[in-house]
Amino acid sequence: MASKPLINNVKPNSNHIGDQMPVRGGSFNKISRLWRQDIRAETNAERQFLRNQKKVEQEKAQEEYESQISLKL
Repeated sequence: MASKPLINNVKPNSNHIGDQMPVRGGSFNKISRLWRQDIRAETNAERQFLRNQKKVEQEKAQEEYESQISLKL
């Protein structure tokens, strides 16, 4: 008994790509907007993290400098 691939039994739907992606422009715009929001949020979080790391490194360097000066006195 020869088995037929299941993909041949799927009928194309002109309103959808696959089962979940609507073709209407508004839906794509909404998805695009959400992606841009997500990318902005990630970028902002990364920038904040790097700023915080820089502050920590500067404070550590300042503490080491002050420690060395206090040892010399």
